[in-house]
Amino acid sequence: MLPSKMSSFIAITLDTDLDPALRLIAKTGLAHFSDVKENGRNLPRDLEPVEASERFYYLSNLLTRITALISEMKVYRGGKVQDPLTVPEFPEDSYFESIEKRLKTIEDDFGDLSSALDAAVKKEDKAAKKETTKKIKKLAEESRNALLGWEELLKREHRLEETKTLFRKTKRTYIMYGWLPTNKTKTFEEAISQNKSVSISLEIKPHVDNPESDHYPADVWSS
Repeated sequence: MLPSKMSSFIAITLDTDLDPALRLIAKTGLAHFSDVKENGRNLPRDLEPVEASERFYYLSNLLTRITALISEMKVYRGGKVQDPLTVPEFPEDSYFESIEKRLKTIEDDFGDLSSALDAAVKKEDKAAKKETTKKIKKLAEESRNALLGWEELLKREHRLEETKTLFRKTKRTYIMYGWLPTNKTKTFEEAISQNKSVSISLEIKPHVDNPESDHYPADVWSS
């Protein structure tokens, strides 16, 4: 549940700075993005909507495959992930393509083992069934860190892409609208202003006791 006293903000950034600006705001852990169209009443009405990108659908498909494989292989989700991923600050498409390539190898290995297991069950070959089951378990254990790490990363990146659809744009700029706790506005402003590498025009309005609550997406940077 959100604090009762919230302040609204409008952030405007250049199209070339959209990704770093969104990550910067999200990393503060304070912003709750809202739909510009529904809540930015004082903004021009001729702003263009932001459609879901090809990257959004690509990440969605990749995430679905990873989550399905984790389930099918019965990968253990408890405990901590050892050797967490080293992720670039701004993951490029090539980074996710390399993940997909490695994922395909695991999918193929699991597919071969699953076929072998089915054959062993059909032939009622207990020894082959036992051996193949052990191999599947070993594959799941060896792939665990990568699969769980990829899943967490893809969830985050997918949320970031989805959040963009709440924004509006002009030919060269993107407009973001949202809420943050009134008692954290100074912290938020400082976090944004201290980063000189990203151009963001920020306006924060005084708090209201009952902010609109139609759209409060989950924290896009939650881990």
